[in-house]
Amino acid sequence: MQTTDYVLKPPNDLMQEIMKRTMTYWALVVIMLLLPMVARGYSFVQDGIYYDVVDGEAIVTNNGQSNCYSGDVVIPEMVTSGGTTYAVTGIGKNAFMLCSNLTHVTIPGTVTSIGNNAFCKCDALTSIDLPRSLRFIGAYAFSMSNITSVTIPDAVTTIDHYAFYACTALETLKIGKSVTSIGDNAFNACFQITTLIWNAKHCSSTGSMITAGIDSVAVGDKVELIPAGFLKSSKVTSVTLPNSVTIIGSEAFFDCTLLSGISIPGSVTYIRDYAFYNCRGLTSISLGHSVETIGESAFENCSGLVSVIIPNSVTTIGGYAFEGCSRLISVTIGKGVTNIGSLIFYSCSQLTNVACLAVTPPSIDYGLFDDMGYYDHATLHVPQESLGAYQSALYWKDFYQIIGDITENYSPADVNHDGEINIGDANNVIDIVILGGNGGHTRIPVDGEGVIGDVNGDGEVNIADINAIINEIISGVGVH
Repeated sequence: MQTTDYVLKPPNDLMQEIMKRTMTYWALVVIMLLLPMVARGYSFVQDGIYYDVVDGEAIVTNNGQSNCYSGDVVIPEMVTSGGTTYAVTGIGKNAFMLCSNLTHVTIPGTVTSIGNNAFCKCDALTSIDLPRSLRFIGAYAFSMSNITSVTIPDAVTTIDHYAFYACTALETLKIGKSVTSIGDNAFNACFQITTLIWNAKHCSSTGSMITAGIDSVAVGDKVELIPAGFLKSSKVTSVTLPNSVTIIGSEAFFDCTLLSGISIPGSVTYIRDYAFYNCRGLTSISLGHSVETIGESAFENCSGLVSVIIPNSVTTIGGYAFEGCSRLISVTIGKGVTNIGSLIFYSCSQLTNVACLAVTPPSIDYGLFDDMGYYDHATLHVPQESLGAYQSALYWKDFYQIIGDITENYSPADVNHDGEINIGDANNVIDIVILGGNGGHTRIPVDGEGVIGDVNGDGEVNIADINAIINEIISGVGVH
């Protein structure tokens, strides 16, 4: 019997195959686009540039033939025809489409819009300077061109779908502050983008940008919304968010598998669904003290997380919020939480310590764990005065061990919260620093803030915290 060996193609070969199929598809699309273009007319021509007159303004167009422009083209601000002077305010649809010998275009500061397909498949076009007056970029406007860098001016509000689709040479992308809408796949198949500079203040959606190669992200200090589908990169390792950000949108950092560090500023109030889905490189998260809602599956499959502290400002935790966080061993839930979605600790088999600071047990839609066996090896810490309430509350009562040991008197140095400061606490911090664990113990901050093992309160767990514990032992601070 003849057998066939199947070999998995390496990523580069697979990408090339995808691009080949994409180009075949595009060849058909271009043919369809050319049909109406052939019959197209124009109002007048001046210095080799064709214009339509629309509402008393001149719009750059073509002569109805493909490849009618070549070399460097300089578009003027004003043109005169038949004794009438017109301001050039737009580049019309299909204007330069398929102009394979077009090397550069100078666009004047009077232009406010670039129409659909305007520079589609301009193979020789490697750079473009967009004017500050520009407000609208149409569908497929620069798709399949060879530009290497794009700066979207601050006046632009809309980037339509597929606008820069398959610009495979594009490396640097800068988005201006006024962009509010980016259409579907506007930057899809731009595999070479490595740098993203984002200044859009209120952009609600990026149209599911596929920006897998990005390794550098800069977010401007006026940005208020990190939009849905903001980044899907397997290379970016860190992102700094400014204090102006109030919302982190759905799937904002979806599948950023190497993202290892992100600090969520105190201005953030909402973390939407799947915001950090599959960010396996995250080993810790610092949640700002204004966060009110953590969305469904917000941190699902963040398998690098070891401990999480949910601040008191949070009132709602969506279902499956920490599903698949397989290394998670301790969680502190702030006292402001009133509602918890279904199975927020789904497949968190290593979770051994849960502390809930809320005096009234929060309602749970449907369980915390997906396996009843997980309750048997996890300890629940609750306020002393609420012990009875948790022992009888639905789902909370399923914990094998419930301890009412949360009081107003605690010391950050009492890392394992056993009422004493001794070598056991130092060992716990050593576990965190060296092993990435915490020895099955947790510090339970009454205010729901801080980082487990951060004895000196500097936001980090390191040798300084071990020294702080030793100093307290030596000074005889002892029992709390």
